[in-house]
Amino acid sequence: MKQEFEEGKVASTAEEELQAVKAAMEEERQKLTELGK
Repeated sequence: MKQEFEEGKVASTAEEELQAVKAAMEEERQKLTELGK
């Protein structure tokens, strides 16, 4: 039972990390756009 919980936890963490990475990339793109103006 504990292992199932761990696997589910890892999956949600990976999803959150993916969202965080996408957000960070978007922020970087915004900064570059601002600098380019």
